[in-house]
Amino acid sequence: MGKASAAGAREGASAGRQVVWIVLILGVASCVAWAFWGFSYDDAYITYRYSLHLAEGDGLVYNPDERVLGTTAPGYAFVLGILSKLFGTPVAWGTILGLGGLVAAALSPWLLKPPQRPPVGWIVLWGVSLLVARWHVELLGAETLPVLGAACLASALSLGRGRMLSGGLLAGLAASFRFDAVLICGGLGLALWIRGRRFPWKYLMGTLPAGLTVLAVTAYYGSPLPQTLEGKQGEFADRSTASYGAAEWSWLVRDFGRVGAVALLLAALVGLVVLVRSGVWRHPLVATAVGWVVAVEIFYRSIRVPFSPWYHVMTVTLLLAWAAWGCMSVANALARRTPTRSAVTVVLMAPILWTSVTFLVAGFGEPPDPRWRIYRQVGEFLSQETEPGTVAMVEIGVAGYFAPRHTVLDLVGLVSPVAARHGAAEALRRVGPSYVVDPSLFHGRFPILQQLGPPEWRLLRTFEDPASGRGSVRVWESTGGPPSQSTALPARISASSTLTGDSPSTGKCVVSSGQVQIASLAVEATSRAFAEWHRGLDDWCGRSIRRREFVLVEP
Repeated sequence: MGKASAAGAREGASAGRQVVWIVLILGVASCVAWAFWGFSYDDAYITYRYSLHLAEGDGLVYNPDERVLGTTAPGYAFVLGILSKLFGTPVAWGTILGLGGLVAAALSPWLLKPPQRPPVGWIVLWGVSLLVARWHVELLGAETLPVLGAACLASALSLGRGRMLSGGLLAGLAASFRFDAVLICGGLGLALWIRGRRFPWKYLMGTLPAGLTVLAVTAYYGSPLPQTLEGKQGEFADRSTASYGAAEWSWLVRDFGRVGAVALLLAALVGLVVLVRSGVWRHPLVATAVGWVVAVEIFYRSIRVPFSPWYHVMTVTLLLAWAAWGCMSVANALARRTPTRSAVTVVLMAPILWTSVTFLVAGFGEPPDPRWRIYRQVGEFLSQETEPGTVAMVEIGVAGYFAPRHTVLDLVGLVSPVAARHGAAEALRRVGPSYVVDPSLFHGRFPILQQLGPPEWRLLRTFEDPASGRGSVRVWESTGGPPSQSTALPARISASSTLTGDSPSTGKCVVSSGQVQIASLAVEATSRAFAEWHRGLDDWCGRSIRRREFVLVEP
């Protein structure tokens, strides 16, 4: 009786500690929510605008009356739209679902039965790392974080507890949110098949909603392939930057620091060696996670799109998991007492997370994407001080979201097929927008002003945000002149004004005038020739692509 009482006391104490650790993870998530509520990177606001129009009754579209699949997350946009219709806005729900995905991923190991459950210390260390990593914080609001959470829960339920139907539903939800998550669906199904030595029919039944989502998207838009694929492949076609792997490493250094990135890879290598030597790597959960990462890394290189950090959330998550395991293993070898081991583990993880933690502290309450504030000003200016019309942009996320009544001509081609198929110059000539948003960031790389068709444009305002270091963004308005046969820039620009400050309604206006150079006819002819040459390359999706230099945007 005494032994039973002692065992019960130990179990009660263990359960109490687990509650404390779970509360700690939720507390860290709350701090991140408080610091970065409602912020996200520019592309996420493309999906937000789809959701906003759905909530307002215009349908799941970026531009009203234009059924173009310009988001890689139609299912996620649909859910955000429904939630926004009932409670709040897409921006708020994006933050909630993003943090919910990270918390779900962090807590998913607790769903495993005790023989399979990893040490609680590792779960806490990994969970906190997921929540504070700058890579993840900057992607709050995007669909990739809910996909990560759904995938982790699906794996824990199906492989850890044998709940096939529940696991299939969560995996199907992930694939509905973002179609490339079908790699997760398929990999998990294959692991279940190999493990059980029979086809997982219950799991397959759970994933049926994903198939229905694909059918619904195909019926609504005419194709399940997003327009963003064509635009991204167009970026890749003529990029002159470093290779895909070099860009991936650059982003690791950017988010973790050079010392932190090296420490992350070394600790992950140690953790992987320990897992292999202990035989843990044979566990279906570990093998499935590795399979996901390898499949994603191969997939995005094979479809010829430029590097983007949201493609590789699973890779960073796995590296953090291995690194936490490696640091704990080294600490166990160096120290015997539990408090000492914990202290050593924290010291070993500090170089990896130092850059992320300092980023969170320094940027508390500020948008992680430095473009956010200035593009919000542009969007609000268009919405409040201009008549609804067509506005041509390059970065269409934040500015487009805050100007929902304007039709956006996306010069990159993510939501505008005419630009993806014919190039920006021809799209400007054909559409004849009323406004052009010209970011100085793209001067010399994407010379918008050298491709304007109408002969007369008036500079409305120049927005500047010195804190972001991104230069200026100018808004031009067509004066209504007749379309020109040439796509060269007009020689003269009429009166202009400059706006500084946090709001379009405040700030000091300074009138100035200027001239811009006429585009070279030789360059234009060469560019058209290259565009024609590229039209036959995109056989995979049956569409043409255009040439444009890819620029890795780094704050």
